[in-house]
Formats: sequence, C-alpha cells, structure tokens
Amino acid sequence: MPTAVANIFFAPLDDSCIIEHMIDWGQTGKLLIVLGTGLLLVGGLFVLVSHLNQDGRLSWIGRLPGDIRIERRGFSCVAPLATSLIVSILLTIVLNIVIRLLKR
Repeated sequence: MPTAVANIFFAPLDDSCIIEHMIDWGQTGKLLIVLGTGLLLVGGLFVLVSHLNQDGRLSWIGRLPGDIRIERRGFSCVAPLATSLIVSILLTIVLNIVIRLLKR
C-alpha cells in the first residue's frame, strides 16, 4: 500500500476530526411526526384515488388529449404530459393557499 494512502486511512485522530454537534432529538422527533403524517395522507390519497378509478370517475387520468400513449404487442409506454401539467397546476394552487393560511 502506498504511503499516502496509508496515511489517509491510518492517520491518528486529533481534535479537529471530531464533530462537536449534538443532535436535537426533539426537532428530529417533530420531523419524523410530520413526515409520518405526510406519508399517511399520501397513502390515504392513493387508496381514495384507486377506489374512485375503479368506479370510472377518474378514468380520464392519463387519457387526456395531450397524453402520449404508445401500445404495441408486448410493449406499452405512457407519457401523461397533459395530466402532469394539470396535477402540477392544482398542487401549486393548493400549496399556495396552504402556505398563505399558515403565514397568518
């Protein structure tokens, strides 16, 4: 093993290598609660959308006039451009409303 590599891996630790930062477990716990709640809401949304799609109420998703759909024998490719644009606009509006309400 070359000397430079050995010095990197086997160099003695000094005080400059030690990170003196304590983890704030209270903030970490709050972050985990928020992330868990977000995952719960997204999961509930998936369940709701799957039930609505089985009834045919959301059958237009992925089949709008701007969505690209290529189907061949043994192959299919879907690029839902128009659906993505509509979902993006709706999410932008909803998140702007939520942010404005939280800033009050």
